[in-house]
Amino acid sequence: MDNQYEADTDTDATDGILRQILNSVNNGLTGSGAPQLLDYSAQDSTTSEGNSNTIDMHLNEKRSGKRSSSSQHHTGENGVLAQDHDDDADDEDYDDGEGHGAKRQRTGDGTTGDAERPRYSVGMKYQADDDKPFACEYPNCTKKYKKLNGLLYHHQTAHSMRGLAGDEKPFKCPKPGCEKAYKNSNGLAYHIEKNHGIEAETPTVIVPPARRQRLERPEGEHPFACPYPGCDKAYKNPNGLAYHLTSTKKTPAHEARESDDLYNCHVLGCAKSYRTAPALALHYGKYHPELRGTPGIADALRLEPGTGDEEVGVYGQHNQQQQQQQQHQQNMGIDGDGDLLASAAIQLANPKADVARRGQALQLTINAALGLQDVLRSNLGPKGTIKMLVSGSLEIKLTKDGKVLLNEMQIQNPTASMIARAATAQDEVTGDGTTSNVILIGELLKQAERYISEGLHPRIITEGFELAKVESLKFLESFKMEKTMDRETLINVARSSLRTKVRPELADTLTGAVVDAVMCIHTPGEPIDLHMVEIMKMMHKADTDTRLVRGLVLDHGARHPDMPKRVEDAHILTLNVSLEYEKSEINSGFFYSSAEQREKLVESERRFVDAKLAKIVEFKNMVCEGNKKGFVIINQKGIDPLSLDVLAKHNIVALRRAKRRNMERLQLCCGGTAQNSVEELKVEELGHAGLVYEQVLGEEKFTFVEDVATPRSVTILVTGPNGHTINQINDAIRDGLRAVKNAIEDKYVVPGAGAFQIALAAHLIKFKDTVKGRAKMGVAAFAESMLVIPKILAQNGGFDAQDTIVSLQEEYAAGHLVGVDLKTGEPMDPVAEGVWDCYRVHRHLLHSCTVIACNLLLVDEMMRAGRSSLRSSSVVD
Repeated sequence: MDNQYEADTDTDATDGILRQILNSVNNGLTGSGAPQLLDYSAQDSTTSEGNSNTIDMHLNEKRSGKRSSSSQHHTGENGVLAQDHDDDADDEDYDDGEGHGAKRQRTGDGTTGDAERPRYSVGMKYQADDDKPFACEYPNCTKKYKKLNGLLYHHQTAHSMRGLAGDEKPFKCPKPGCEKAYKNSNGLAYHIEKNHGIEAETPTVIVPPARRQRLERPEGEHPFACPYPGCDKAYKNPNGLAYHLTSTKKTPAHEARESDDLYNCHVLGCAKSYRTAPALALHYGKYHPELRGTPGIADALRLEPGTGDEEVGVYGQHNQQQQQQQQHQQNMGIDGDGDLLASAAIQLANPKADVARRGQALQLTINAALGLQDVLRSNLGPKGTIKMLVSGSLEIKLTKDGKVLLNEMQIQNPTASMIARAATAQDEVTGDGTTSNVILIGELLKQAERYISEGLHPRIITEGFELAKVESLKFLESFKMEKTMDRETLINVARSSLRTKVRPELADTLTGAVVDAVMCIHTPGEPIDLHMVEIMKMMHKADTDTRLVRGLVLDHGARHPDMPKRVEDAHILTLNVSLEYEKSEINSGFFYSSAEQREKLVESERRFVDAKLAKIVEFKNMVCEGNKKGFVIINQKGIDPLSLDVLAKHNIVALRRAKRRNMERLQLCCGGTAQNSVEELKVEELGHAGLVYEQVLGEEKFTFVEDVATPRSVTILVTGPNGHTINQINDAIRDGLRAVKNAIEDKYVVPGAGAFQIALAAHLIKFKDTVKGRAKMGVAAFAESMLVIPKILAQNGGFDAQDTIVSLQEEYAAGHLVGVDLKTGEPMDPVAEGVWDCYRVHRHLLHSCTVIACNLLLVDEMMRAGRSSLRSSSVVD
């Protein structure tokens, strides 16, 4: 579509048209090379309105970078951008694009109500339902833009020097008789100015905002000055001033002069001010170290928040946060001033140090302890739940044992990690009480927080805890019961422990095996060595088939197929002798030059081993001559195939490479003495077993040594359908063995089911009245903490904790020893029911939990400033 310029014969009208073309080009309305941005249609000079030779410019004023109050933009039916010139009239003349005049009637909302063809300028086509509605209509140009300014900038940069493609020259001079035509409006403007003598009015250059700022820059080397009072900063360009005003390092310094709620340095001549107290503390430590410890520094670091309308913006929010923090510190009983200079010194020594002080450190400690308590509280007691642990390699482990959970979990919080180590140490010392340890520490901190939030200092709480601990240990000595450690009592002790690890049916099955195992290896007057109880795992049968073997089970069998699989009334020879060819300890070589020499070399190598075998065979024949007794060799070292073949021919069962621990167990189980040489073997050095047989399970072989006279080493054979069950039984057996061992060694037991905690809490409430001063609050918190054990037992059993505790306390006040009945939730007599706890576990629990809780309550600063972070900081610097 070509743009044709038509002119009236009237010279003045023609000059007016030329001048308006020139003004439009100079004002940047058309761009340097945009075609048909002006639509000129010369009307008849005799129109009724007298508007002869009027020019209707269909332009959007956004292209000039400003908005006129005398024009309105609207969108036509087809989504094409148009412009109306408002002359405060209801009707409006416009050209319909074909030289015909028409009327456009305005509606009440200010838009036009006609359905005529909407007019637009080529080069700024508007499409309302497109993400980028402004499309360039130059030939072969497919650019689109979201905003009109983008399209204008594209015209100025991409098409200003190109013009149009080919030889098309749509810009023709409208002066009659002049047939000049040009590719762009700039050429036409130059032609009008030079050839026709028409001068344009003073143009208004349209430039982007950033460029306009540079053009309107004041004179001088640094004309852009900071507007804040007292700031003498000035910059060459507005970008520098903008960075200065928006910089995080500069803005607080400016606004400090306008706000009374920031931290100002009180040193004469130093006008530094900061938005936070730690920043001011760093300033004092770095620039005024001589003032450290001087009275008044704490006042300089104290926040004095404004009120009402003064707290606005970022600084108002900051003041509110500081005020809330101070209120929380006051509630926690901590001085709000704080020695922030210490933190400043730490950060100066190590810029990457992380420091949490006073109330924040205490709150972090309490939250970590309560978080770990929440993880383990559902595992406590016979009704506790089971946790599933999934490792990084997707290995699954099911357990409710507190020690296993704490060892397998990856704990990163320092407080929680410290509590976990203390709890696992409890298990290593006493064999039980891991979960109770974590729960009791968390409850002690929780109860202490109640008093600290009311203003009581943590030191007073810890003093009360220490008094309560001493009194609790005294009460435990009077509460424990001395019992004869017969099998029945030990079964009750083992059952109480095992039922907290596995289901009751399986616990009752394991109880007898655990008690009998400890009683077999126990010798009066000697310490009990639980290593002499071998736990052998076999993935076979059901979990209730786990049994005690009064002997030894080895996890390997005979290495020769011709050896006997079952031997009765067997003599057992334990050896630590190599029955295979071994290289010398020094580097040596033998050379031969013929096959005969090689045969002689092999014979000489075997001669040494054959001599040992000959003596063993001779000894076996001497022992077993005239009877049907079997002969078994269990060797700690190797036996080569040739030696196995010799032993098999003489009906000797031989096992090689036995574990050292099994060699010790074998001697305690069967008797005999391990031999380091085959010279001068004697019958007294042999062990004896009534039955030795081999059992094959899949590809694994197991050798059973049973029916021994006086077993001082036994084996618990753990069976189960899968690995999860076997591991769970293994952990339960270890705890059961430790419980029985503790009962035998202590000779005392403590009534269980929460009976001790109920009695201790009641005793401490009475003891509190004898304590003078505020330390009695710590005693009260300690007494309340003891009740967490029976509460959780009741909750895990599905009963209401408060109702259960109230009924237990009422029953105990009536003079009865009571615990929690997990079947009914009612009080029951633990002595009559045979529910016993280990005395050693309770004693260690009281001492350990109190010490850890007191240490954590006195932590007023948490610092992470190790050498590694210091080195990394120096490298970065």
